Amino acid sequence: MDYDGKHGLSRRKVLSGLAVGAAAGVMVASPASATESHSGTDKNNGNGNGNGKRRQQFTLRCEDVRVDGDGGTFGELSDEGNNDAGSFWSAIATGSTATLTVHTFELPDATLFGAGSGPLEEATFAVLGGTGSLFGATGVYMARQDPVSNGGDGSGEFEFDLILPKE
Repeated sequence: MDYDGKHGLSRRKVLSGLAVGAAAGVMVASPASATESHSGTDKNNGNGNGNGKRRQQFTLRCEDVRVDGDGGTFGELSDEGNNDAGSFWSAIATGSTATLTVHTFELPDATLFGAGSGPLEEATFAVLGGTGSLFGATGVYMARQDPVSNGGDGSGEFEFDLILPKE
């Protein structure tokens, strides 16, 4: 099933691509305009090892989060400067005891994949990988989504906290 007609990707294709990317150890990036003012060197990387990895924090927003027929969400993204930052969509995999949400963020210079479980209102997800300018990134992001079809205002916000390899 197509998510929004624009991407023409089925849940199977998204999950298959995610599995291939994760298996290959590929990690991702974000738009430079969204990350410039929030980057720096994390000398201790949170564990005191002083490895000099870089940290980038940025937020992407969506003003019109929509829900597809399978319960996944999708929309167009803007960065902190209100510039076009690409699009996102999600696939939902429901098991007998839990539901897994897999996000794909198509950014101008990268594709970022994340996964986790939790309500649309607010949940923390793991960065699984991707391609492009943030190759080698790891980290987490907080997702907040309020689709109109669920009675909300249509807003979405994704706050990323990435760790990048040394240059």
